[in-house]
Amino acid sequence: MFLLVSGSAGAGKSHSMQYLRHWYPAVSIRDLDEYGVPADKAGRQERLEKWVQEALRLQNIGESLILVGQSPFGELLACPSTPQLNCVGGCLLDCHDHVRIRRERWIGWTADDSRWKVSIIDTSTLSGEEVAKQIHSLAAETITNPVN
Repeated sequence: MFLLVSGSAGAGKSHSMQYLRHWYPAVSIRDLDEYGVPADKAGRQERLEKWVQEALRLQNIGESLILVGQSPFGELLACPSTPQLNCVGGCLLDCHDHVRIRRERWIGWTADDSRWKVSIIDTSTLSGEEVAKQIHSLAAETITNPVN
């Protein structure tokens, strides 16, 4: 079994690993970046294929792998060796931006600090052009109203 736990920074991936290791001592709980952070998307995909190879090695001895990282589930499905796995799953961790900001340890910057702004654009019913217009508006506001 290969389970990919994915999510952006601050979502809780690394923090959850200690509990998973406690609950599943016989399962290999690993971090995608434990051998270094890939420089780009291609590097991340190559690294993920190596993890699939590790999952296959574990599968051959009757063991499982839970991997945490920032790779999307689709990249796991695109790995050349993934079809050889007998079981594959994915889990996306997410949290509200205000929670992520609190978790990302910016020394001296509180959640209400005026030096940062986080806006949410719900793209569910918007065209690409409408999304771009909203981003343009936010960018123009940020550029013309810099924080002192």
